Amino acid sequence: MQSKEIRRLVRRLNDAGYDTRVTSRQHLLVSHNNLVITCFAGTPSDHRSWRNSMAPLKRLGFTA
Repeated sequence: MQSKEIRRLVRRLNDAGYDTRVTSRQHLLVSHNNLVITCFAGTPSDHRSWRNSMAPLKRLGFTA
């Protein structure tokens, strides 16, 4: 089960035009125009995991 933060993020990403899907290993893939932008761990080990996954989105102008 994904956390509330991930569910909120998925909703905002979809509203912003990004595509999201959950892999068979419960990772969240974020893509745009069929290009994978970042991947969120299904069970992140620490807070840096979240920040590292958000970095490519921020570079593209997405604000969380």
